[in-house]
Amino acid sequence: MAKESPAWHPLAAFVLPFIVFAVATSFESMESVKAWYPMLYGIKTLAILAVLWWGRAYYPAWSMKGIGAGLVFGLLGGIAWIVLSTWSIEKNILPGVLASLGEWFNMPGLGDWIKPGNRVGYDAFSQLSPVAAWTFTVVRLIGLVIAVPIMEELFWRGFLNRFLIDERWQDVAWGRVTTMSFAVVTVAFVAVHAEWTAALVWGVGINLVYWWTRNLWACIVAHAASNAVLGYYILVYEQWQLW
Repeated sequence: MAKESPAWHPLAAFVLPFIVFAVATSFESMESVKAWYPMLYGIKTLAILAVLWWGRAYYPAWSMKGIGAGLVFGLLGGIAWIVLSTWSIEKNILPGVLASLGEWFNMPGLGDWIKPGNRVGYDAFSQLSPVAAWTFTVVRLIGLVIAVPIMEELFWRGFLNRFLIDERWQDVAWGRVTTMSFAVVTVAFVAVHAEWTAALVWGVGINLVYWWTRNLWACIVAHAASNAVLGYYILVYEQWQLW
């Protein structure tokens, strides 16, 4: 008789990759370890892929349903992310709005604690030898286009959206959303990204893709396509602040 897996295994399979990512990202963004960023990013990517491989038995089976829609959204969404990041409304307009609100409500410093974070923005080609720089770039693209899309979609829509609907989250049908789960997942997604405006538009779009296709893999493909477009833009135009 096959041994039954512990009850916590499905939860770990969906959540642990995101935890590994979040903890490692917080650590590697510290100024004191910036010189070690390429190595740390590689370790982080390998760790995420290892956990994803471990939890693969708990993920939904591959399905082609809605993959075309996911791909189209992913390509267009990647372009939208680039354009909105270039406008940088959250950094060019939001501080002034928050300062005005702070004065109006007698809350000085409001804009100091409500503001987006920053990415590492690592330019490997100015820091490393050509061979090392291209090696890091390949690893960075693997993380960007493979590890991150799978990890994030498993967490945001595979776990969190379903958990917000019912604590017995594994029983919630794929593609089911509520107004509350839609809003919370979108806001949380925005909060962990530096480009708030882009993340808001993209986050709403990917939730609609999930609802329309009822297929988590369509969201993963969409996420991978958007990140591939972003990666191309970063490399070709040397926009390392988005890296």
